[in-house]
Amino acid sequence: MMLDGEAISILLTWASMVIVLPGFIFHQLLVKRLDKKSTKITAWVFFAGAELLFHFLVIRALVRGWTI
Repeated sequence: MMLDGEAISILLTWASMVIVLPGFIFHQLLVKRLDKKSTKITAWVFFAGAELLFHFLVIRALVRGWTI
């Protein structure tokens, strides 16, 4: 079954929350434990990288026409 635009939008929204929430919690815990400036930068880079990778994989799957 192919997904329509609304279903894809809902899927991306929920999937984004699944990635963002644990990443945000990890970031907050890491920053609270280690208060160095370089650690904060590393945490943000890790968080942003994970988010971008996930969105890249989802968009790639949608472009290839994968179905759910």
